[in-house]
Amino acid sequence: MTFKTRIVIFLLSMSLFSFQAQNFNAVKKLVKRQFPWLENHLQLKSIPSQGQKDRFILQTKNNQLYISASSISAASKAVDSYVKHYAHQSISHLGIMYKL
Repeated sequence: MTFKTRIVIFLLSMSLFSFQAQNFNAVKKLVKRQFPWLENHLQLKSIPSQGQKDRFILQTKNNQLYISASSISAASKAVDSYVKHYAHQSISHLGIMYKL
């Protein structure tokens, strides 16, 4: 096997590894810490990104919030979006609460 062939196999295997399901444990811990009322109603699922852009999809069904996201950061942004725009809550780091 030539050096170029080994490089190609390595790059392909790395790209396949990146398509595996995301580990959303950090997002689950964030929700448990900041929004405990949402913890038992949250389902997270990995989806592919569109080109170089992350994306997320929010859905609610049967009292569950389903977040499909292409990355951990997209999933956390989805939680933020849901909490701000649908639950009308926010996180305040200084104790200052603004009405949304």
